[in-house]
Amino acid sequence: MTKGLTTFYLLHKTFPVKSGQTILFHAAAGGVGQIFAQWANSIGAKVIGTVGSDEKIKIAEENGYVHVINYTKDNFAKKVMEITNNEGVPAVFDGVGKNTFKGSLACLKTRGMMVSFGNASGPLDPVNVPKDIQPKVIVAENVKGLTIGEAKSYYAKITNAFEEIGYLVTSKVLRASNYGVGQGRERLIFIAVREDVAEAVGLNFMTLSSIFPEPSRETIPVKDVMIDLEYDKEEVKYLTEKFTNTAYWKQTGSIMPIDPEKVLTGGDYHPKGHHFNLKRVSQYAPAPTLTAMGSADTTAGAFHWIEPVSYTHLTLPTKRIV
Repeated sequence: MTKGLTTFYLLHKTFPVKSGQTILFHAAAGGVGQIFAQWANSIGAKVIGTVGSDEKIKIAEENGYVHVINYTKDNFAKKVMEITNNEGVPAVFDGVGKNTFKGSLACLKTRGMMVSFGNASGPLDPVNVPKDIQPKVIVAENVKGLTIGEAKSYYAKITNAFEEIGYLVTSKVLRASNYGVGQGRERLIFIAVREDVAEAVGLNFMTLSSIFPEPSRETIPVKDVMIDLEYDKEEVKYLTEKFTNTAYWKQTGSIMPIDPEKVLTGGDYHPKGHHFNLKRVSQYAPAPTLTAMGSADTTAGAFHWIEPVSYTHLTLPTKRIV
């Protein structure tokens, strides 16, 4: 009964496992392990199990483990990452302790849960948070405006906070069109590398910025993005008719010059300054950020009539949108 109660609180209270999830359980052939896999399978989850000897592999498989790894012979963290296509698992249930702890952390998804409920191989060593838990590298992106005006002081606080917990930080504003994308969008790219990792690969605060790729002098225009695309003729006809029957086209778009030298805004051509979200770009230059917005009954439907999301010019063609 005690083993069943332990399984219950692990599966339903500690980390509520859901159907479709793949999780990892150590000591899969043990008393709790045998019950755990059967119970998890009944929920619809898949369980990867580890055992301490080859003789225990069959026991674990008979109780419902989809993959069984002998952690004394194989690198189970590497195996788990291979099984999950390098995604890792959302939860690890570890009753072994000292011998499996660091490997368990290595195969967790970002924000995954490490559940240590036993120490069959000995108690855990003290946890070195910067070395064992903190991410080795953090990459983030945000708007270019974060480096300008009042926002710049807030951004400085962010970088200082990372430096205080042991990271080297660098950032740079990159223009998409200089990196093989047919778009003129600029974004701030932030990279933080843990100090011990930076030292191991020969980087310091003066050389860290060298990890950014060199920009290409060649830019990708809109017309090059459209080469060899396959279009649904019926969909093109539908979208064209829908757009050309809107006020956006009749009052504004139809009078905007084709292939302008710079990006044009509809507000400059509408008699009352409306339609400022309408853009006209040259096929011979990178596009600005394109956004589908509004309701399905207006111009947004000419871009996409189902999903109210933003599209870059690389994703637009994949949606067969013109």
